[in-house]
Amino acid sequence: PPPPSPPPPPAFEMSFTLTLDETVESFAGKRGAFRSALAAFLNLSPDQVDVEAVVGGSVVVTSVVREPFFRVNAPDGAIALLQNATAEVLSEALAVTVLAPAALLVPPSAPPSLPPRAPPPPPSRPPPR
Repeated sequence: PPPPSPPPPPAFEMSFTLTLDETVESFAGKRGAFRSALAAFLNLSPDQVDVEAVVGGSVVVTSVVREPFFRVNAPDGAIALLQNATAEVLSEALAVTVLAPAALLVPPSAPPSLPPRAPPPPPSRPPPR
């Protein structure tokens, strides 16, 4: 049999909200397109993006993205893109009217630390004579 697939790279999850000029009903038909557009905007695949909640009023959409740790601090990583995007940029990218920039709910977690290194071996001593 073929060898098992390697595990996916470590990733962090980040939650954020966007307030849209939509109703819950009007957004329902756009949810899939929104998810795909958000993934494209963040340079992620759609399976790395979830729309967790859609709440009425102005529609507040809570989303979660999963991104490999090696991209966390990249200029094109999800954090930088969301923190630097204006409502206008997000509106154009997501094909919905965004009323306010993204509000990060969960800051990204730190990458997992590497296990401690073993202490170096003691210096070798010449054998006694």
